[in-house]
Amino acid sequence: MGNMESGRSRASLEKINSLTDRSTPEQVLRSLLDGNQRFLDGASAHPHQDFARVQQISAKQTPKAAILGCADSRVPIEIMLDQGFGDVFVCRVAGNIATPEEIASLEYAVLDVGVSLSPPCPVNGTPIHAPPCRLKYKRR
Repeated sequence: MGNMESGRSRASLEKINSLTDRSTPEQVLRSLLDGNQRFLDGASAHPHQDFARVQQISAKQTPKAAILGCADSRVPIEIMLDQGFGDVFVCRVAGNIATPEEIASLEYAVLDVGVSLSPPCPVNGTPIHAPPCRLKYKRR
């Protein structure tokens, strides 16, 4: 990785790590959009993706967003948003169908876990062509 890419990744990680429990929904959304753009650009920072992070969050989860996403293995939300362990509370179900069980899980994330953002995730027919929250991914 070149110096410029290394500097960009470091800046991305600092920005990701600056989010706290008090981050506004706008800050969280910006972080997710930035992560998606890094993914699209092939410049993912891969934050919070090591065993130290697993140990750090073992006692309590504090994700910043809750997302209803598709169970399709081709669209792993955490990877597409350049997030890591504990960053996103994801309910995955075929077809993005919000049954009472998925709704209850998302309510749990908001009311008990304390996420500050639960963006809508449309099904096909959007400019995105994928479930992750009006975000986009490259088709190959």
